Amino acid sequence: MNSLLSAMLWIFGILTSKTIRLMEIFERNYKAVVNRGLITPKTKDIDFYYKLLEEVQEVMTALFI
Repeated sequence: MNSLLSAMLWIFGILTSKTIRLMEIFERNYKAVVNRGLITPKTKDIDFYYKLLEEVQEVMTALFI
């Protein structure tokens, strides 16, 4: 499992089968971010952290607003 997805799953505490759909959303989102070149092997830790926060905020906004 890639590190962005792992971090996102840890943040949300995904523990049950009810969250399979959310995991699929995170996975598709991560692949899109990588495909756009926003995360690469050269991404600095702090930039990765900020991108993680941005992606989590987008998912939360989509789910709760």
